[in-house]
Amino acid sequence: MLKALLAYLENDSTLLTLLGGTAENPRMFWDLADENMKPKYLVLSVNQDGGRDEVLDDIVINMNIYTLKFGDADVIAERLKTILDLQDQIVILADNEYIYWSKKVGGDSFYEDNNGLRIYHRVLQFALKFGRKN
Repeated sequence: MLKALLAYLENDSTLLTLLGGTAENPRMFWDLADENMKPKYLVLSVNQDGGRDEVLDDIVINMNIYTLKFGDADVIAERLKTILDLQDQIVILADNEYIYWSKKVGGDSFYEDNNGLRIYHRVLQFALKFGRKN
């Protein structure tokens, strides 16, 4: 599911443009990015692996946005909310995986001083219920 979710985000041309990414380098990563990379980029991480039942699995994912301007982080965050705050919509991620329900459940924003370079860090948390087609 996680690979399919990342591919789904990478296929969103608006998000890719906001991150300054390309098909070869979408500037989206699981867990870690190159520390020397200049913002803008997005790092996804699993915050909590929730319960499982016969049909759906639960997970909470952090979306970490790093930019040089707070306004850029805010615009990227709004795009992520548009893409993933899907309480009443089913989204097909891949041939056999889908998001049944997704909601933004938390977030925070702050900045870090990295050797004189101010980096804005915006975190969004999404709870997702996903399933697999048999």
